[in-house]
Amino acid sequence: MDLVAPADVSALAATLPPQDPTRAPSDVLRTTAALYLPLFALLWVLFEVLRRRHPVLFEPENPLGFTPAQRARWFGWVPLVLSVSDDDIFEKCGLDAWVFLRFVRIGEKVALLCVVASLALFPIYGWTPLSLPPTPTAVTVTLAEGVEAVASRIARVDWIDRLTLSNVGPGDWRLVFTVLTSYAITLFVMRLLIDEYTVYRKRRHAFLAKKGAQQYTIVVSDLPHALRRPQTLMAYMDYLFPGTVYSVYIGVECQRLEELVNERTQVQNRLDAAEGDLRDAEATHKEALEAGTAKATDKQEVARPRHKVDYRFLGICCGKDVDSIDYYREEVERLTKEIVQVRKTILDEQFDPIKESKCTYGSTDGGDVLPKWTSLRNLEQSLSKTLRSSKSILAGGESEPLLKSSSVQAKNGGASTTSPPPPSSSSSPNVMRSCAFVSFRSLRSAQSAQQLLQTEHPIKMLVQPAPHIDDVQWENFGLPQSAKATWVLISAVSTLLVVVFWTIPTAFVASLAKPENLRQMSSFVGRLLDSQQWLEKVLEQSTPLILSLMNTLSNVVFKMLATREGHLSLTEVDASLFAKLNSFQIVQMFFVSAVTGSILAQVAAIVEQPARIVFFLGSSIAGQSLFFITFIITQISLNLPLMLLRVSPILLGTLHSLLAPSYAKKPAPQPWLFLTPLNYESELEAPFSLAQQYLIFLLVVVFAPIAPLVGYAGALFFVSSEIIYRRFFFFVNRPKWNTQNSMGAFWQPLFSYTVVALAMAQGTLIGLLLLRSAGFLTLLLAAGLPCSTFLFYWYSMTLFNFARAADFLPLDQCCDVDDARKNDAFAFLDGVYQQPAMAEAYAAERGAAGSDRNAHIDSTGGSVVSQPTSLQAVGHENSLAALNAAGDASS
Repeated sequence: MDLVAPADVSALAATLPPQDPTRAPSDVLRTTAALYLPLFALLWVLFEVLRRRHPVLFEPENPLGFTPAQRARWFGWVPLVLSVSDDDIFEKCGLDAWVFLRFVRIGEKVALLCVVASLALFPIYGWTPLSLPPTPTAVTVTLAEGVEAVASRIARVDWIDRLTLSNVGPGDWRLVFTVLTSYAITLFVMRLLIDEYTVYRKRRHAFLAKKGAQQYTIVVSDLPHALRRPQTLMAYMDYLFPGTVYSVYIGVECQRLEELVNERTQVQNRLDAAEGDLRDAEATHKEALEAGTAKATDKQEVARPRHKVDYRFLGICCGKDVDSIDYYREEVERLTKEIVQVRKTILDEQFDPIKESKCTYGSTDGGDVLPKWTSLRNLEQSLSKTLRSSKSILAGGESEPLLKSSSVQAKNGGASTTSPPPPSSSSSPNVMRSCAFVSFRSLRSAQSAQQLLQTEHPIKMLVQPAPHIDDVQWENFGLPQSAKATWVLISAVSTLLVVVFWTIPTAFVASLAKPENLRQMSSFVGRLLDSQQWLEKVLEQSTPLILSLMNTLSNVVFKMLATREGHLSLTEVDASLFAKLNSFQIVQMFFVSAVTGSILAQVAAIVEQPARIVFFLGSSIAGQSLFFITFIITQISLNLPLMLLRVSPILLGTLHSLLAPSYAKKPAPQPWLFLTPLNYESELEAPFSLAQQYLIFLLVVVFAPIAPLVGYAGALFFVSSEIIYRRFFFFVNRPKWNTQNSMGAFWQPLFSYTVVALAMAQGTLIGLLLLRSAGFLTLLLAAGLPCSTFLFYWYSMTLFNFARAADFLPLDQCCDVDDARKNDAFAFLDGVYQQPAMAEAYAAERGAAGSDRNAHIDSTGGSVVSQPTSLQAVGHENSLAALNAAGDASS
């Protein structure tokens, strides 16, 4: 009879995963599936029933024009949304929606590859060798006895553990297949990223070539004081880009004006609501009279709405009773007059004659004179003439355009015909902000301006593309670069502190998924869990839900930090928020959730020896696959269906309709306190939703070679996400979001974080291989993974320069587009980029004066649409249009 040494039996038994005294992983997975998958099906059926009965709630938008017959069938919308092409998504939903859905599709492809790889890994991991090498030495255990002992141990190993890398022993030859699978995932993701970046670049260029105000406008921030005038900035930009500058708008400090405009808007809403209530009461009274159901006392005139004002005694009693409609009308008239006066004061200060500056416009601080640059001295002379012209016009003297056409300048020999006005006081320096919008007639000029270094000072006159007018963060318009940098630093430090201190509650919640940790912490809890077996199931199933709620709370915290960073557009705020959420989830959901023991002890060990983090990940991550599978299933069964059912917006809209006063409902619903009316704005939290997609992608990439079963849950998640988010973009999302979020701002951070996901997966795998005592050749093969990832990222960002190629429209394409549009009008640029308070104040002034607004006049003095008849009819404008028009009219 063959005999075997006990050491060999022990070595064979060591290849098996350690036994868990708690419930088997398959039991936990079976409970999760039995609880959440029926709930998933139930919520989908409930949605389909409600959708057919209340289409206004669940299908308020239809940009693609699907017919009612197409949407009437049960789940008929599923093939409809899946059949929509990328071109339609780009045109109807915007570039950001296209990026979102393309990344979901990347997740689908990677998860599908993981499923395919599992067909090979499952039998490799699940097969445990029972044969032992012959041993010529003395033995004490028979082979039959040893095999029986090992087989009994194998029988106790759960099938989920046998399908992971935990079932592979130290130095096992099967580790090579794990490394090869990781290579397949890495190369496949790299190929996808290159292909997607190529397609994204083409989409981005198509967006930049559109004929819109956003494409033809730039933002110039940190303007020097010498250029904080429409006249001087217009001359400066026209000197750099001759004949292509269309208009200039420099921001002004108008806090008082904003307060008045907001107050008038609120009063106007109350007036509209009072008039609406009166009309409703009169209509009801008339119907009652016609029906003969009105009482004798009701046959009198309908009572007009009334309310009390000027409360005394701390504003709680003894108010004066007034007619609401008359009172609000008087208030609107009073506020309108005050708004007109404040706006006029701002513009008087903006265009107030100033003393000629002796600074050289080649330098923003006015201290560096460059005598060898004669062109800059010519520009200085031109700007001086411009200033004298502005003085003449505003002083009522000789009127001529600030920027005369080249033909007129040639006739005059380039000299100005105006005489300097008498000295006057300079205006208040605080009225002008250091930021301006500059619009061009040429895409080439707009794109060139974004790629030029304006001055020798790197933080002065920074140029960036203009966001959509509805996407501008006006409170940050004009914020100095130094202030932005300070707030970015504060935000980064705050983010780091939040991530660090958030590990404590996250580690505690993650420990709930393993009740044995609670038993070690407290004997009382251990006895309680032993006596109440159902508590273990509750803890195991509630942990993913609690983590989801914690992620939602982190979204609120990081959104406040991102808003304070000084970004000019809401899209930039969203991109910053997305980066913060990704960093948070990488640390909390991946690193911390993998901790099963004392988090503080592990952190202390890592701080002492940072290299131990690789071993730490390798020892814990394989056993956490079941936890992450449960987390993904909860996302599929709860978060996505609740988005379909629109639970949160419908709840807020219902509370708004019940609690909001009438002036917040009539004539158009408006937000009131924290309540928003249904369909008032998009309920899509794009950064948070995309961060959730990235988290699942990270889990799939990390666990693909370690625990391929995660790929099945990931594939189901991404397929469900694509269907639900496509429906959201096509039937629910507001068109305003589609136009605002069209810059594709999420793609670059997505690309970078996808590479980070590959690096994390490879680092985790190397840690596992080191713990499993893999052979030298296996480790050498695995070491090529991070090297290939580094080379891929380096070549992408330096050699191929993907980021810069997508940021700007190539100048050869700009020239082609400009040539095709050379005869087009540019009226779409008129009055677009200006502060909302100034625009609304001008509308109030125009309504009070009953005059038409002046058309835009280009920089050469030619009228595009119409011209005013005299200087007195011009008034003040926020650009050079009125001044140039006045000069043409009087000449």
